[in-house]
Amino acid sequence: MRLAFAITVPAILAASVAAAPAGCLPGDTRPDPASLLLAVDTSAASRDGVTTADGWAVSFDRVLVGLGDASLDGSACNAYANARYDRVFSAPAEGAQKLSLVYGLGQCALRLRLRSPSSDTLLGLGVTSGDVATLRTPGTDAWYAQLAATSGGRDGPTSGLGGTALLVVGQARKGDLAKRFSWSFRGSITLRECGIATEDGGVTTALDLHGGEVLDLPITLAPEELFRLAEGSEGLLFDPFAAADADDDGAITLAELAGVAAPATADADAGPGDAGGHDEGGRKDAGAGPAGDLDGGEADAGAWTTAPGAATLGDLVYLTLATRTVRVRGAACQVDRQQRGGGPGP
Repeated sequence: MRLAFAITVPAILAASVAAAPAGCLPGDTRPDPASLLLAVDTSAASRDGVTTADGWAVSFDRVLVGLGDASLDGSACNAYANARYDRVFSAPAEGAQKLSLVYGLGQCALRLRLRSPSSDTLLGLGVTSGDVATLRTPGTDAWYAQLAATSGGRDGPTSGLGGTALLVVGQARKGDLAKRFSWSFRGSITLRECGIATEDGGVTTALDLHGGEVLDLPITLAPEELFRLAEGSEGLLFDPFAAADADDDGAITLAELAGVAAPATADADAGPGDAGGHDEGGRKDAGAGPAGDLDGGEADAGAWTTAPGAATLGDLVYLTLATRTVRVRGAACQVDRQQRGGGPGP
């Protein structure tokens, strides 16, 4: 009798729904939303390399980034559908690739998550299952361990281990000198209020979405931003990174960058030689200046890139410049270092 009853109930429910008047199931009366296609491309520098203002030829062997959880929000935003999944992209790569499609109306701000990939992440062109396994491998470093210690809890990384959200592998040459680097940036980082460059040269964080619009929002993966130690077009510098190679083995580690003082705040007209060396907490002085010296200070790279709490070059690269490698229409995003999804993934 129990089996017969279990089979009969769904049939009765289906029949009752079919017999219900159409007015009992109101349709969605909201206006059609705008659709926003997010597509990720890689910068020319990631593909072809770049020469820094201090004469280093920097090239990238491999760049992997996990991006996802795209959403629209804001008090004047009506978000219809967000994208709760992630993808892994690689550089160098040619051509834009879809990240996700989101829908909404009104004055909306874009959010993204820079994170270690989930177990069901989607793969971009050139990304292998081995790449995903590399990013999902638990590990730690001084920055992630500190974050884990202060943000543990229900959603926090209580183990102190996390997967990699951004991996950058490359090399640099200047004359007979050669340096290499392989840096893993861990944690789950929310990129919010992503700046969008405007035609007049300004930046806005608002997307004005109207019903029925079909819009493209290009996102660029630009690993060269890790070396933008000064603002402006000449801000890419590598001398400070080369000088950080304390054991002179040709490999520059994040731990070695933590032994170099962060650039000091300087006026926009100050040359690199004016930044000045300083010793904080017993750290070594960077000699001619934490940001290096270009041709005796003759080159003008503009005001130094600084960030609150960045005592070392490692702090600046890990906590600030790494997030700036993700550019939305040429501009960076604000950062929330929340740890949901920041581990190796489910």
